[in-house]
Amino acid sequence: MESLRNLCVAHLSKSGAGPLPSAPALLSSGPNGEILFLDTCQRWLWVFSSKSERACSHFSQLEVFRGEEAYRFLLSVATGLESRLQGETNIFGQIKEAWGNQVSHHGWMQKLFEDTKEIRSLYLNSLGRPSYGKLVAEFLKQHPSDKGTILILGAGDIAKSVVPELNANPHLSLSLWNRSPEKAERLRDELNMNRSLQAPSCQGAPAIQISNDQLDQAWKEASHVLICIPFESRDDLHRISLWNSRELSAGGAVLHLGGFKSQSGPWQAEADFYALDDLFSLQTENDTDVGQQRLKQLARARRACIEKAKLRVLGSSLSHGWEDLAAFAF
Repeated sequence: MESLRNLCVAHLSKSGAGPLPSAPALLSSGPNGEILFLDTCQRWLWVFSSKSERACSHFSQLEVFRGEEAYRFLLSVATGLESRLQGETNIFGQIKEAWGNQVSHHGWMQKLFEDTKEIRSLYLNSLGRPSYGKLVAEFLKQHPSDKGTILILGAGDIAKSVVPELNANPHLSLSLWNRSPEKAERLRDELNMNRSLQAPSCQGAPAIQISNDQLDQAWKEASHVLICIPFESRDDLHRISLWNSRELSAGGAVLHLGGFKSQSGPWQAEADFYALDDLFSLQTENDTDVGQQRLKQLARARRACIEKAKLRVLGSSLSHGWEDLAAFAF
């Protein structure tokens, strides 16, 4: 039985960090099964045991949390308290997608999921905060184009948090693409069903699904592109070429929701390219009372994370050894 006190979390924020070419080396440097990896749009996380001297030595140059602080930090991340859009739910979806298949086999992970749901339910579900969808809608208002055709790459949690807000605008036409056609199809059907339930005056063009052989042309016809997948240097060069050959005379922008400008590689040279940095800069607190209440709720949630971590370390143990991480280490 491995004590929760041996839990270690190495963390590196993507904001301002630039690309991380050493990440694969860090991941493969320890013996198989020592390291659990999580790559989100805002950070990299590595989870391992303090008993692994080799793993500890490889991550010594990063910010490392141990024991109680490691669990508290993971809980703060999972509840969205460490995100730039504080209290957002997308990060929990990313964690569940990466680790969900293993939750029943690892005691600390199941406790993390339980505590995240409880803290969100008590303090964050009714939080007055801007959503990714609202921020993207505000972004589009600030970058007008001569038509409202939006190409969306990806159909995961980030895309699902954005497209409902855009789908409610009858002046926008949404084109959806995903490497897995089934996921894009499900998202398209959900959007079209929601639109059919709205009042006729609110209905616009139905969302359409773009196949692989239609994608290049969709880039050329789009007024805006929302990228909800990670940066991919080789594919991004082709996407930049397509964007610059668009048939529009002026206007429009590419907004990448998969990371910050410092990780965007060749996109950085494009004047009409934007990333999470730009989106987060749109956050405002227009209503002082709402803003103050929001700060109080966030403070309560942070205190709850601290207390949960104390209780878990005092009374919890891991139900499986660290060798089990080999089954799902990235």
